[in-house]
Amino acid sequence: MEFRNPDEALPRDFDVRRTEHYQSLRKSLDPAMFIDALQTEMRAELGAFSRLDGENGRLVGAGPGGHPPGFRCARRAVAGQ
Repeated sequence: MEFRNPDEALPRDFDVRRTEHYQSLRKSLDPAMFIDALQTEMRAELGAFSRLDGENGRLVGAGPGGHPPGFRCARRAVAGQ
């Protein structure tokens, strides 16, 4: 996995066609609406993530070692920076 500078990853015409790009992503141009939607989504996902399986105390959906799917891949990517 490669990480890039977001400013360099944007299309060259982003500022000129900002409205069109946001519409294609189905995101609001209003920062408050964007943040509210993002926070709502994050709270829902973190709530689902934090539920424990009563039998063994592991996270629901956890893979081997009690980690969520993709955890090892993400950890390797971050460690390789």
